[in-house]
Amino acid sequence: MIFFLALLLAAPPADLKARGGAGLKSIRAEALSANIRFLADDVLEGRGTGTRGHAIAARYLATQLQSIGYQPAGEKGTWLQTVPFIGMTVQPQSCALEIDERR
Repeated sequence: MIFFLALLLAAPPADLKARGGAGLKSIRAEALSANIRFLADDVLEGRGTGTRGHAIAARYLATQLQSIGYQPAGEKGTWLQTVPFIGMTVQPQSCALEIDERR
């Protein structure tokens, strides 16, 4: 995969700019900004893994993909895929920081 990417970057197709022109023209700054502002908004509560904000962000992205004509490829015909997560909680009493001033 890395080799293919390096090859593409080293020798892009001659008509790459022409082929990508329509796609580039379809990107609207206002729409991109609106999507970023929504996904970064505090209403999503940080979008922490497995949280309500995470679920809202996932649903939002699914509706955006659906609105431009993509088909779901998730489990049972949905837009989502179950992925196991490992949670961690910081325990301050077990944490330490040591600075060694020797050089």
